[in-house]
Amino acid sequence: MAKSTLQEQLVSLKKALSLFPIMEGLSDAQISLLAEYLSPLHYPQGKVIFEQGTRRDSLLFITKGRLSVYKEFGDEPEVFAVLHPGEFCCEEALSDSESVHSKSAQALDNLEVLSLSHTAFHALAKEDAPFALLLLGRIMKTIAERLHHADNKLVTLYHTGRIISITLPLKEIGQQILSALHEVVKARRSLFAIFSHNNNQISIIAQHGFAVSPFVNGDQNLPLQEDPVLGFIAKNKSTMLITPSNTTPDMHTAAYASDSMLGVPIMQEDNAIGAILMLDKQGEEFSINNTILLEIVARQIAGAIVEANSQRKLREEEELKQVYIRPL
Repeated sequence: MAKSTLQEQLVSLKKALSLFPIMEGLSDAQISLLAEYLSPLHYPQGKVIFEQGTRRDSLLFITKGRLSVYKEFGDEPEVFAVLHPGEFCCEEALSDSESVHSKSAQALDNLEVLSLSHTAFHALAKEDAPFALLLLGRIMKTIAERLHHADNKLVTLYHTGRIISITLPLKEIGQQILSALHEVVKARRSLFAIFSHNNNQISIIAQHGFAVSPFVNGDQNLPLQEDPVLGFIAKNKSTMLITPSNTTPDMHTAAYASDSMLGVPIMQEDNAIGAILMLDKQGEEFSINNTILLEIVARQIAGAIVEANSQRKLREEEELKQVYIRPL
């Protein structure tokens, strides 16, 4: 009975491992051998799986659910990645049993993982050194691809931090933010908008990638409530991700719209004060990591947008005074 149960567990582990691209092309014997050194673990939704600063002792293969990886910056954590089934984390545990987590992670759903501890990996290496080296090589290749994305993300965060640390006019902030984002997200076009709920108005502060202005007579102000894309973001105060499969005909009444859009609101307290909208990503659809990046940037710049918008309104008021107020 015990032997039968063990066999069933190995079959289940082998099936779970088939989710992972790094396992592609491995022999049945190799996957069976790896399965013997893995430990299945289960975590409820909301459980913090590990915290930054604690010891990292096992590589985790995610087989079910999502894992949010974040870092504490002051009072508010910033999400760096959301890992899905077929992905892994904590790979440094295999080479260094004394390493510590540089980020924290929390289960977004009921989470199932396969754990490969430092001790287990070195036992595997003793049993089949060539296979252990092959596995490690595939893990390192995946890490290199992940680091490329992380480096791009950090570059973008650096740019936005630099932009908001100096005093710039609102239009200049918008142009520089879009320029920084295009280095990473690779969208063909984008818009940076400010909302005025009192005046029912969307002001297009900056745009990128439009050869010809998509707005009637070059007007950069749009009606807020009637707009099916930016107006939707303003009303719902939520991210909008549009693909060819979920686009609707009314969206295309907006002159700037397309079948591929990612828009995030810029929030100040409970008010949507603006939005960043990326359109037509090159070669693929917008990803969850693109969404996370835009949401982080939107949070970073919210205070600077409020300040720059206030300065713009003051300048406009002063200009009106100079035009309409005459000395007696």
